[in-house]
Amino acid sequence: MQGTVDRSLLERSGPTSGQVQGFTILARIPASANELGAGGVALICPFLRDLEGEAGLWLSALPIHDSNAFVDEDWSLAHLGDAAECCYVGVFALDRLRSQEAVLTTLAKKGVKKLINLPSVSFFDGETAQTFNRLGLSSGMELTFIAAAARMGFGVAFCTRATMDAELLDAVRLDFVLRHRGPGSAMELSPPAMTASHP
Repeated sequence: MQGTVDRSLLERSGPTSGQVQGFTILARIPASANELGAGGVALICPFLRDLEGEAGLWLSALPIHDSNAFVDEDWSLAHLGDAAECCYVGVFALDRLRSQEAVLTTLAKKGVKKLINLPSVSFFDGETAQTFNRLGLSSGMELTFIAAAARMGFGVAFCTRATMDAELLDAVRLDFVLRHRGPGSAMELSPPAMTASHP
């Protein structure tokens, strides 16, 4: 499943394929369930509001803005009713301005039921990725945040490089994995590689 960009709404969507539903990326909190599209998964990513073009998603993990500023704003998903079940809110899992507990508790109070680690440091490679790793900003640390969210009762998904070790992903019960091969590549929504070890 590949994401495409509709600049009029700053949305990306992918077609339905196999056992995994399609997906749409919204750059704002939806005003109604009608904005979520027909079926599939909605990735709610308000941090994209101020980032332009195709490159916006790929640049979103850079320290050029407060990716989780929207967490502190006045909004809720309660008005979506049952449609909120298909919504995964994109959260920067390695927030240095807020504690993990504060982010997760605030999101729960806003009616958020499901999370994904967007933006993700997995967007970077080469020297940039090495620098982030030296600072403790790695995909492994993002997975630790997602695991904490799962323990708090959130449904969780994980964004990572297509090459991430499947055994690491199997440590957390994930609803799906959003895989990519780096900046500019297509994103593919797929079931976790291994699920047999989970009851």
